[in-house]
Amino acid sequence: MVTCPSHEWKTFSSLEAYVLPHVIEISSTTSGFVTRLFTREGELIVRGQDILEIAPAPEWEQADPAVRLRGQADPSSAIDGRERLGPSVILRASASGLVWRLWVRVDGPVRRSRKVLSLIRSDDVLVLAHFDRAVARHLGRARLAWVRAPQTSDRLIPARILRVGCGHSDSQGNGREDLERVVVQLRSAPAEVLWPGSDAVVEITCAAEGAHDL
Repeated sequence: MVTCPSHEWKTFSSLEAYVLPHVIEISSTTSGFVTRLFTREGELIVRGQDILEIAPAPEWEQADPAVRLRGQADPSSAIDGRERLGPSVILRASASGLVWRLWVRVDGPVRRSRKVLSLIRSDDVLVLAHFDRAVARHLGRARLAWVRAPQTSDRLIPARILRVGCGHSDSQGNGREDLERVVVQLRSAPAEVLWPGSDAVVEITCAAEGAHDL
């Protein structure tokens, strides 16, 4: 724990910073047809929340539109003319985050183990920041970090420092000696900063030279 007076703290802002979200794919647990969607793209969902409802059906049935005409004589064994294999299945979110892409639609087919939704996790978001190399010696005493984003009216979001140093390379792999790299992690990010490539500013508070840790 740092116990130095407030005047012994120094805060530095990044020259540039980029959000690097953790995208996961949620796949169907059964084959069939989507009967209901409980979410949409751009919406925040939580772990365990209902995503969609599936009416199980044989995979061969999904490839043949003519099969819609089957089962109408016995509605209890069919949905929209398709043969049921059992009760409807509710697919739930395996993590909390932002719905980035929906790969299915209502009344459309879905196959077992195929992705139905791409989710950007809100509890594991990395932000890559570049600082002026002139402040590198201060960053070695980094204690606290925050992320500011224009999308959130520059509200400060607490972050965890994961890595300081290692410099920076441009798109051709050439080292940039004038920049110092810092990676921080957001454990609870608002939807506005979750989109890939979102701009941000990372602020790092460091103990000044001569501060004492207890």
